[in-house]
Amino acid sequence: DPHLGLRLGAYEVTALIARGGMAAVYEARRADESFEQRVAIKVMDLRLSDPALVAQFRAERQILAALEHPSLTRLLDGGVTPLGEPYLVMEYVEGQPIDRYCDAHRLDVPARLRLFADVCDGVAFAHRTLVLHRDLKPSNILVTSEGRVKVVDFGTATLLQPDRLATMSAAPLTPAYASPEQLTGGPVGTASDQYSLGLVLFELLTGASAFGERTSLMAAVERALAATTTTAPHAAVTDVAAAARQTSLAKLRRTLSGDLATILGKALAHAPGARYASVQHFADDLQRWAAGEPILGRAPTLAYQASRFVRRHWISTSIAATLALALVITSVMSLQQAAAAREQARIAQTESGKARQLNRFLTEMLSSANPMWQNSSGSRAGSITVRDVLDGATQTIGGELGGTPAVEAEMRRTLATTYIGIGATDQADVHLDRALELYASLDDASGLATAQDLKGTNLTRRGHAAEAERLLRQAAAYTRSPAAAGEYELRMAVANDLALAISNQRPLDPETIPLLHEALTLADRHSKNRRASIIALHNLGQRYGLLGDLDNGERHLRDGLRRADALGATALYERTVVLRSLAELLRAKGDYPEALSRAEEGMANATKLFPLEHPFHPYFHHTLGRALAATGDLTRAESMLRTADTLMTRLRPAGHSDLALARLGLGHVYRRRGQLPAAERVLREARTLAASNPGLTALAADVAGELGLTLRARGAGAEAEALMVQSYEALQRSFGDAHPQTRRALARLGGATD
Repeated sequence: DPHLGLRLGAYEVTALIARGGMAAVYEARRADESFEQRVAIKVMDLRLSDPALVAQFRAERQILAALEHPSLTRLLDGGVTPLGEPYLVMEYVEGQPIDRYCDAHRLDVPARLRLFADVCDGVAFAHRTLVLHRDLKPSNILVTSEGRVKVVDFGTATLLQPDRLATMSAAPLTPAYASPEQLTGGPVGTASDQYSLGLVLFELLTGASAFGERTSLMAAVERALAATTTTAPHAAVTDVAAAARQTSLAKLRRTLSGDLATILGKALAHAPGARYASVQHFADDLQRWAAGEPILGRAPTLAYQASRFVRRHWISTSIAATLALALVITSVMSLQQAAAAREQARIAQTESGKARQLNRFLTEMLSSANPMWQNSSGSRAGSITVRDVLDGATQTIGGELGGTPAVEAEMRRTLATTYIGIGATDQADVHLDRALELYASLDDASGLATAQDLKGTNLTRRGHAAEAERLLRQAAAYTRSPAAAGEYELRMAVANDLALAISNQRPLDPETIPLLHEALTLADRHSKNRRASIIALHNLGQRYGLLGDLDNGERHLRDGLRRADALGATALYERTVVLRSLAELLRAKGDYPEALSRAEEGMANATKLFPLEHPFHPYFHHTLGRALAATGDLTRAESMLRTADTLMTRLRPAGHSDLALARLGLGHVYRRRGQLPAAERVLREARTLAASNPGLTALAADVAGELGLTLRARGAGAEAEALMVQSYEALQRSFGDAHPQTRRALARLGGATD
């Protein structure tokens, strides 16, 4: 096997786990000595036909890597082998397929449904993040020895679209678990995954296949074309299946009749529109069945509602039947319960209507990535990117969801989050502005605060910190009100983002440190996402460093790095962010070798995580460029800083103060290489740019000091002296005499040349 011993990115393939018709799964270990990690690598028996698609494959895998849910196996990395085969690096899961696990542990029907609910929760989360699975089956749903569900291979079919592959004409699927629309080439949406889940649940409950033993592709296509219905669940069970579920055959048949059969029948409807509005609605109806409540999969008649009531309250109704004195009271209670049930059913139907509308929108949005559907209309040729799908949704969302403002607001917030994730911050603002209007019109204070936080964060990144602070203070007022009790994640996010907006304008504002400590405390005590604490530690460390408390800043950053290492590849993004800030702080402390090492590792990770047009890239290039200059590698430093300047110019509007960063670094390198006219030119540009934001005291002072050194070298002593005095006095006023930048400015006045 040529893959054994192969180095794929940071991993070395060590053993074959399993081989299927279209892929092989290998065990691998991390081989870059960063930390110990065991992973599974899926290598496809395919070839990417176009080098441009390789880049697209690498970029879009990041969308899948962002799926963060306890029931989903994380996609850690991916790429293309030297043989041209796409591969995916996944979290290693030791577990059994869900059907084998249930039988091995002889789980009864309620226990199997509880396990299946965790599967639905993970799949529904992925659907809300605009990702389909397309190949759900028992072998892709594992259960660990602790009884935790892990859905594997999520998004594999999304990444491996037929139009990208030289050796395929159809998307990968398993015939026995594929939906009719998959088998007949129709548009595939969230309802398709629901159908596959229905087939899995049928087997978990009955121990038999819904369509018998004919599992070939031809048999499956014949069933799809003929709209064949499944076997009735109660008719498929045997004595062996009943024993494996710790019950008798007669009792199991009764259990699988009635409402449970209705739920399965709706999930397995031939037409996608006849199924549940979403996987979440499917799971909710199963929960209602388990609780003895009326299900939404059948008409809410009075007799039906009353029968469910009696089932839930059999003791009280039995007593009422035997006590004539209580007959009238019981009748009134029954009528009230029936009326309440009808009202609940009406509300549920309204919510179901909203969900169906959202599901149709998501289905159309996700179906736009189906090449067969696209090419049949002739509307577009070639590969469909995530950005294409988002832009298409932007054009239709107002018309599709305009009648349901609550649904539209949530969908716009989701689209904005995804746009920000791929670096398209301008497009994110369009959706956030509309979401803010909708939440305000709905009087939804929690939704409004969440959108304000996201909008504020986006504004800060784009350099509009004052406007961001205004919005974030409004959000903070809500998170501290009694109405927001228990909304710890939102409170943590707002405290953190408000601190960053303030520090971007007023570096010495004492309010920022308590806000960031509040965010760290909330993350440690209440957040289910352990990576949140790493970001909180990063922001505190960075803030202490900017205030001149370098030791305290380093302590918080190293604590964040330690926690990221403990989480492994799931915290690669957080580790990368911490590495960059730690490199900057170590350079300020004069520890140039480690600063360079951390900057290089951060740059390598950023190259894996983000496409080149992402707004984060210029900062990683800048950090590495300054570290290289500090260690004397001026040639590589100039190259990095030139790239940082080019990317920043492309990504930021003209005149943005962030453009001063790379030009300050370039001026420093040019001066040290003796290119004094070039140094003076870029430093004067940097000075003008830094002056556009009065809050950037340290940056403006550094530029003035570097320009002073350049002019002194050119013989312009008077102007050089004035600039260096100005730099020293500004830093002394802002940070005091003990701050490292103030001491460096004083050293420049004394004749030092940095």
